[in-house]
Amino acid sequence: MNHSFAHKVALVAGGAGTVGSGIVKALLQQGIKKVIVPSRSETALKNLLEYCSSESKVSERLALVNADISKQDEREFNKILSVLQEEQILHLDVLVSCMGSWWQKGVPTSQPYSELLNCFHDLCGSHFIFLRKFLPMIKERQGTSYTIITGGAGGFLANAESGFTTVAQSALWGLSLAVRKECEKSPVRVNEARISISVVKDDQVKQQWEHATSDMGRSIVDGIVLNDQVRGQVVSIDSREKLAQLSNRNAPA
Repeated sequence: MNHSFAHKVALVAGGAGTVGSGIVKALLQQGIKKVIVPSRSETALKNLLEYCSSESKVSERLALVNADISKQDEREFNKILSVLQEEQILHLDVLVSCMGSWWQKGVPTSQPYSELLNCFHDLCGSHFIFLRKFLPMIKERQGTSYTIITGGAGGFLANAESGFTTVAQSALWGLSLAVRKECEKSPVRVNEARISISVVKDDQVKQQWEHATSDMGRSIVDGIVLNDQVRGQVVSIDSREKLAQLSNRNAPA
């Protein structure tokens, strides 16, 4: 545990997902005071609590909120703000957005326009809704960071059936670029973690090319989220060697 982070509060959108859960666990391991995780799935939140159960004082430091923040609905946002008020938390320090899932339902011409919009919302629009609401809260404060998690599919097409994933991810790359430009003179550090390797739950790693949730989370947190030297960057995570390089920074004492 790194005691220099003991005063920080983090909000992780998508923190109950495969990559997000690793990020949440790594933040707890680094000594973050409070990690807030919203999810529309109560089952996913319960699984996250079980996954992080071995961490110190997890019942006090992990706040699970049943809320869908991918919607532009103030009632959902207020569930998070209520946690801040109840815990007497004056401000947020760390934001991470890790939302969206792989889409592979068919070639573009076989899909209705509504499916393109749904995919775009899931993989890009949800990030925009989150950052538009919460980034202004930390933008002008020293010692804060916002990390957007993207996928390498924005730059390549895995197969014809997953085309909409590439369309939406490339848009997310553009959103990341725009936000990093907006904040380049602000105190907040805005970075993108671009994942181009397979990530699976810790107990499901079977192939050499598969990487554990915990390893990915630790690398993103140690090497980007809590690393004050990384600002305005796109950090490509495309190999096991890159994972090891990132996880060696800010290692818990």
